[in-house]
Parts: sequence; structure tokens; C-alpha cells
Amino acid sequence: MPNPLRLTPSRRLPLPTPVAEFVPRRQQKQQHHVAAFTLLELIITIIIIGVLAAVAAPIFFSESSFSSTAARDEMLTALRNAQQRAMADAGTVTCFITTSNSYSVNRACTPGADGTPIMLPERSGSYPRALPDSVTVAPATKLIFGSLGTTTATTFVFSGGDRLCVEASGYAYAC
Repeated sequence: MPNPLRLTPSRRLPLPTPVAEFVPRRQQKQQHHVAAFTLLELIITIIIIGVLAAVAAPIFFSESSFSSTAARDEMLTALRNAQQRAMADAGTVTCFITTSNSYSVNRACTPGADGTPIMLPERSGSYPRALPDSVTVAPATKLIFGSLGTTTATTFVFSGGDRLCVEASGYAYAC
């Protein structure tokens, strides 16, 4: 009788099956591709950001452009205040007077007289108001607002390049 433990060429034991076949696919080790920047890409990006900052910084931090814009906005508010006062005080004429470095809102104006400066809307003093040192405005003129809020159309130009337009209807806006 043949020995059952003895292996013959026809009765070889099967080769062991790989363990990977028994492990579900999602648990198998997968190769992950890690996305990263190379050192060269990072250096080029830093250089580009530096050049942009060097070019843009003077534009954003130029004091004269901020001063000019702030002066324009203050003057715009004063013009609108002058128009509103002229319409509210029917019969009393309000004028807006500019020089190269200041402006004022006065009441009881006539073509020959400048009238009396009024209080500022926030009650922190009265006109005239000086423009910042680095800002000038042209033309130096006198706008007289009637009881309907109308005046002479004009355009104020500031030294920083800002412009302020006043229409004949009295409407003032940054242009």
C-alpha cells in the first residue's frame, strides 16, 4: 500500500496562494502620487510676487493720491450741504467759495459780498476748511446756490488728478 504522506509527482501540494488575493481591494496598499511644487517653481513664484509688490506698493501707498481723494470727498460733501441749505432756507442764498487751498460754505451771499460762514454739519467748527498741504484745487470760484438748488456748472480739478463736477441743477459728483 502506498504511503499517503509520500508525495509523488502527480500528487504535489498546491502552491500557496498569495495573501493579496484574500485582502479586499480597498485595503491593499495603493501607491499615492503626492503633488508638490519643486524648489524652482517656488523660487520663481516668490520672485514674481516680489516684483509685483515693488511695482504696486508706491501706487497703493502714495499719500498724495489719498489726500487728493479725501479732499475731493470733503468738498463734495460741502457742496451738497450748500445746496441742501439753499433749498431749506428759501429766500436766503448760499454760496460755495473756493480758493486754491481752501473752501467755504456761506449764507446770505450776493455777487458782491461773500456772506457769513456757516457751522460745519458735525458742529465741530465753521467754514472755511483748508485743503491738505499737498493738495490744490482749480478754479478758484464762487458758486451761488438759489432756492431751487441751482447754480453755475463747473468742474474742479485737484492736484492729485481727481475731479469734481457740478451741474447747473446743483448736482455734484466725482467725475
